[in-house]
Amino acid sequence: MLDLREIAYYAANNPFYGSQGKLRFLLKPNLEENTLLVYTWQEDVCFDLAKGPSCKSFPLTQQGLEEANAYLTACAQALGQGQW
Repeated sequence: MLDLREIAYYAANNPFYGSQGKLRFLLKPNLEENTLLVYTWQEDVCFDLAKGPSCKSFPLTQQGLEEANAYLTACAQALGQGQW
């Protein structure tokens, strides 16, 4: 599992950027829909320069955060832990 912020951080409408091996990710809350959007990409660039990042939505709850963490961990493992 990745080291992510607590649910209160996202509930306060704060985004979180991170990386694990070749995986880059952004967790961005959507307070209107009460969801946590998880964007992933593989390029070694910032989110704004990423070409077609994938997006998956999770409930903005503790369980949703745990599911997002499991999803990101699986994505990182699928890409391998190698560095650029």
